[in-house]
Amino acid sequence: MAIASGYLDLDRPNEEPSVVPNYDDGASSSSDSVDSDVGIKCSDCKRTFRSMGHYNNHMLGCTPVSTTTQVREVIPATASGSSSLTVNHMRAETPRLPTPRAPISSNVSPAPTSNPAAFACNTRGCDRSFRSEAGLKQHKQDAHGVGGQALNLAGSDSWMLSNRERERMRQEGLLQHTPSPRGRGGQGGRPTPRGAPSGPRAAPSSTRPSVQQQQSAFARPMPQQPHLPAQMPPAPISTNMGGVAELEQAKSIQAKTLRLLLQSDVFILHDGKVNACDIMWTRIGVAKQYDVVTMLDGLCHLPKMLQGEYIPPPKALKEDYKATYLSSEFQTSPERNMAKPGLGAVAISCSKILLANGCPEVVKIAAVDLISCRVLMNHLVCTDPHAKVKDWYSSVTGLFSWNDMEGARKSGYKIFKGWSAARDALHRFVDKETIIVGYNLRSDLDALRMIHGRAIDIAKVVEKAAQGPLSKAQLALDGLCRDFPAIKLKSDPEYGRDSLMNAFAVREFGLWALKNTDKLSSLAKKRSREYQNAMPKVAVAGA
Repeated sequence: MAIASGYLDLDRPNEEPSVVPNYDDGASSSSDSVDSDVGIKCSDCKRTFRSMGHYNNHMLGCTPVSTTTQVREVIPATASGSSSLTVNHMRAETPRLPTPRAPISSNVSPAPTSNPAAFACNTRGCDRSFRSEAGLKQHKQDAHGVGGQALNLAGSDSWMLSNRERERMRQEGLLQHTPSPRGRGGQGGRPTPRGAPSGPRAAPSSTRPSVQQQQSAFARPMPQQPHLPAQMPPAPISTNMGGVAELEQAKSIQAKTLRLLLQSDVFILHDGKVNACDIMWTRIGVAKQYDVVTMLDGLCHLPKMLQGEYIPPPKALKEDYKATYLSSEFQTSPERNMAKPGLGAVAISCSKILLANGCPEVVKIAAVDLISCRVLMNHLVCTDPHAKVKDWYSSVTGLFSWNDMEGARKSGYKIFKGWSAARDALHRFVDKETIIVGYNLRSDLDALRMIHGRAIDIAKVVEKAAQGPLSKAQLALDGLCRDFPAIKLKSDPEYGRDSLMNAFAVREFGLWALKNTDKLSSLAKKRSREYQNAMPKVAVAGA
């Protein structure tokens, strides 16, 4: 049968080549209307048809490119008013189809999880929008206090801000420090694992500062009101250690010390103190820490050109240096690596036993960063479990046999395998530029087979200040701490003396000596005169 010219057979298969979908944005997809010059454009595959019949025939089998993508394109445009043509076109053309078309209805249906503008905050004129209902709810709780407690970005929650923002608020007087960042994001909100040894935590009620002390340590003077007379701020009860830098350093120290699983309690307080071994120790402000290292440099016993030599022992304690070690076992501290330099100053303390060959052997070692109060190590040391021991010094070490060392290992205590392992661990924090501070330090360094001349022995510091002879009893660590910085050390009747307490005591004495040079000199000279006056009487009594 002849086909009339100009007749379009709608039942004839469509042999037109397929068109690659054009991924236009939401604005271009709104042209789904009839145009006399171009034709009808499909909103899904972007093809154009010359008549409504061809368009209807195509719509029955057309598959949308991506429903999710079109939802994100159409819905946001609705909020700005640019997709009204698209929605009207769909509603106008849908009745022409023989059956309802699922893809079109899915495009019109709202998708709240992917629509940022669908969850806008209208509280107190806030225009922020969120992608989900949970995000909007959390924002209302944090920013406006709706349904919960709002964030205090000027106080306890200021740690969420950047360092630059906190510094700006501090300079403007808007930052109010609180005693401890507990609860949301603070250390107090994290439970202690069951069975884990104690580590740094909040101070107990007996040692925690009072409310008045906390307020004086953290409250900053608020701007005076115009109608109120200016008043002088009250004198601080204790040193203010609540600055931003001090709080950040305390958090860093706390995180690093927790890894050691210490058996000693360490409390980092905000009133200028650290509670370790039930004794209050002094903290140093971040702004003064660099100056402290420079001041300690003046107390070193050897000049810099001789820092690779052995540190001289105190004159009154020379009787303790009768042991002979193998010279091949000694090693100098490593050179400074600028990529990972050592600490500025470290306080150490070692507990030793006496072997049958007459050599003292280290069995406990503790080290503390003198500047930041960070505990570096507090471990047992077991060199040779079969060595014969002449004296365990049980009142100091708390050990009676090598079985005690094995029992401590089974109980979870950290034990170094020999003095070499303890020395290698100490060299992670100490290099040739580090100042080592200790008591009777040459004996501790010899037990570790270390050569380190950049060091300070507090017993020798007292000898130099006395400018005269002193007895061994006058240079005892307990007496020095009791008479100079007024700190009373104590020993446990079962476990002996805590090496960590001795390390903190050495640190405290060094800081006291820097601040009280004249007082140290007068007290040391007085002790020397007392010893010299007593020497003739002792000689006559002995005769």
